[in-house]
Amino acid sequence: MNEITVWINAATLERMTQKIFARSQKITPSTRNPYSGLTVDQSREFVWKNVKKEVTQHCSSPSANLNNLKLALIFGAPLDDTVFMLTGCEFPGDSVPHETFSVEYNEGASKTFIVDFYAMV
Repeated sequence: MNEITVWINAATLERMTQKIFARSQKITPSTRNPYSGLTVDQSREFVWKNVKKEVTQHCSSPSANLNNLKLALIFGAPLDDTVFMLTGCEFPGDSVPHETFSVEYNEGASKTFIVDFYAMV
């Protein structure tokens, strides 16, 4: 297993958190829906959960290369309107929000990535 570290600019993470929170309030899901009653903190966790899910799914293939600048990963519900991409970078330090997790494959040169979000609204 390879370990990678992904970080998100604090302002970007906050914008995505607020966007998810607002969207979850707007769609008024049923109480059985996982987005029902979503708090701001849960929305922040949701950003990381989706990033981890998409990256680890992509890295299940031996040819996975997280340094591929053409790679866009889809951010799932409740937004369904956002993609993000990873760019290799130097780790900026512990003051920036980040998570480290294991991936099966990563043929790219970097072990540290920044997440850039692109809203497709």
